[in-house]
Amino acid sequence: MLCILIHMTHRLQILVSDAEFEQLRVTASATNVSVGEWVRRAIRRSLAEPQYRSTESKILAIREAMAIYGPTCDIEQMNREIEEGYGSGLP
Repeated sequence: MLCILIHMTHRLQILVSDAEFEQLRVTASATNVSVGEWVRRAIRRSLAEPQYRSTESKILAIREAMAIYGPTCDIEQMNREIEEGYGSGLP
């Protein structure tokens, strides 16, 4: 049997509502872990996912959007058409 020792060196205290804690308790119980372990796993999963988009991906998105040639007009005409749309009664 492989035993992995993880050193926990910091304590994190958070406040949750009674309803949130009950959801945590039920969910943790369903996976046969403590609430603390369930929260630690959720934190690890969250940290493993990128929380932001890279500069390169943002530039690529702008370039892709610029490649779409859709109808356009000057800003005054666009604002006029938007205002007309508001008054048209359409949802």
